[in-house]
Amino acid sequence: MHLEPSDQRATKQRALAELLDAPVEVRAAGPDEHYRTTVRLGVQGDGRLAYRRRSSRQLIGVDSCLIAHPAVEELIAAGRFPGAEDVMIRIGARTGERLVVVGPTAAGAEPGVEGRLIGRDELGAGRRAWIHEEAAGRRWRISAESFFQASPEAAETLVEVVGAALRPLEPGARLLDLYAGVGLFGGSLATGPLMAVEAGPSACADARVNLAGLDARVVRSRVERFRPRRADVVVADPSRRGLGRAVVGLIGRTRADRLALVSCDVAALRRDATALRAGRWRLVSATLVDAFAQTSQVEVVTGWSR
Repeated sequence: MHLEPSDQRATKQRALAELLDAPVEVRAAGPDEHYRTTVRLGVQGDGRLAYRRRSSRQLIGVDSCLIAHPAVEELIAAGRFPGAEDVMIRIGARTGERLVVVGPTAAGAEPGVEGRLIGRDELGAGRRAWIHEEAAGRRWRISAESFFQASPEAAETLVEVVGAALRPLEPGARLLDLYAGVGLFGGSLATGPLMAVEAGPSACADARVNLAGLDARVVRSRVERFRPRRADVVVADPSRRGLGRAVVGLIGRTRADRLALVSCDVAALRRDATALRAGRWRLVSATLVDAFAQTSQVEVVTGWSR
């Protein structure tokens, strides 16, 4: 944060190009401030919300946060959660919907502004809660326990960059979406049969809603246990630990000739790049998507062909 946003991106770009030993494009992904639509916070003794110091449980009270969306900041300022341990706030930036999840229970919580309030104990008992967001020309259901990108602008930028990495995407191409989440990439890009593989039950339920009307099948499975199917193109958006050699081998067995890999950890990307090259994949493109301005975190989309 001691650098201007343009210098932040240039610094990240240089570091990634050195890591991959390849040219790297860079894309901004929306506003540099007040963009984040999901935050997780602790609760101080007076019921006010606070962030945790990095690598610590120590709470740091703040009056404002440079990257939190204004609708999130409203809840941080107005909410009082006596007796709670933690709070997750999730909002739909373009729909205006707000969801507050309080742990372990929402009893006694006062969010201070309009929005859905639910306890973590209620979610554990099977109750469902979600918001909707609009991005990439579609409306997405996103449940309390499902992952979504930091902002709708970040989601749209990633969809655009992933689509470019897969071009030409012919009509009718069979698309395999691994770690599909709520269906963002497959639902935005599929031109033919789509198979979305996701382990999380909440995200799977969302994906079935979000992909309704498409020629799509949602498979609830850990990717490592998924039996490969024939595909023309593959999109993979794994967690911070990356694909790993087993999943690289699985992708190879689909006989796809194009892959778009979305990586949120550059060390994992380097390991995955080594495994992909060993599996006769060729790096075609690398784009740093600056979806987390004011932080050191990045998303990287690499395009591969065989």
